[in-house]
Amino acid sequence: MTSPTGSFEFGIPCSTSRITSHRDADQYQNETLGRLRSDSEVSNITEKFLAHGTLLDATNSLFQDGLESSNHTRTLLQDIGDDVAVLRQEFDEIKLVVQEIIEGMENGLRKI
Repeated sequence: MTSPTGSFEFGIPCSTSRITSHRDADQYQNETLGRLRSDSEVSNITEKFLAHGTLLDATNSLFQDGLESSNHTRTLLQDIGDDVAVLRQEFDEIKLVVQEIIEGMENGLRKI
C-alpha cells in the first residue's frame, strides 16, 4: 500500500478552491496552531490543561505507589501470620515438653 501523494480535498476556510496541496494544508495547520498558541486565553487554558495533566500523572503515580505499598504490606502481614502460626505450633510443642518434664519431676518426687 502506498501513501497518497499530490493533492487532496481539504476545506480550508480561506481557500478559494477545494483542492489543496499537502504543503498548503500543513502551512494552514501550523499558522492556525501558531495563532492559537499566541492567544493568551488559549495559552492559559493550555497551561491549565498541562498542569492538570501533570497533576493527574502525579496522582496516578502516587496511587500506583500506594497500591504497591499496600500489596507489600499485605505480603508482610501474611508472612507475619505464617510466623505466628509457626510460633504457636512451637509453643504448643514446648508446652508439651515442659508438661512431660513436670510430670517426670512429680513422679520422681513421689518415689522419694
